[in-house]
Amino acid sequence: MVSYEVYLLIFVTSLGTVRHYIGFARCLDIRRAWHIENAPAWAKPGIGKKSFWKYSVLEGGIPSKQEALCAKAQWAAIRIAAEPLIARGGPWSRPTLSDAMWTQIKRAAKASCYQDLFDLAAECPTGALSRHLRDLSFSISSQGVGTFAPTKKKPGRSGTPGNKSRRDQIASGSL
Repeated sequence: MVSYEVYLLIFVTSLGTVRHYIGFARCLDIRRAWHIENAPAWAKPGIGKKSFWKYSVLEGGIPSKQEALCAKAQWAAIRIAAEPLIARGGPWSRPTLSDAMWTQIKRAAKASCYQDLFDLAAECPTGALSRHLRDLSFSISSQGVGTFAPTKKKPGRSGTPGNKSRRDQIASGSL
């Protein structure tokens, strides 16, 4: 059976400041390798000092992805509320957070169970916590600003093949 872990990454940026990032993974070793290739925005300033990255498990043996998302959000809220200048993670991984996000973080840090997190997320369905708990990729839909829909990637190659593009440019006289 697959289980998940919520982890804390402590690292030093290239300017010498300490930062904390809270995430979750099925396999922490794979996540470490992934951070080298595609670090979260909050961790990018520490890329030059990978040897100073320290991982520790905050909670392990989480049986489902949904529970792992909840645990990650709750651990992130607690850590960010306690250390707002150096901690990010979960739904609040951006370097800068809005006032609405700070309010949500403070309330999520006081949540006593996962149901409290879902109730908080339901108050703002387009908020970061709500999107995080649904674990969907979002894009602004054509129906209006502020409405979100799951993104679906089309199979196959993206864009126009080069030979067709060059043929059309020659025909139009722009190449």
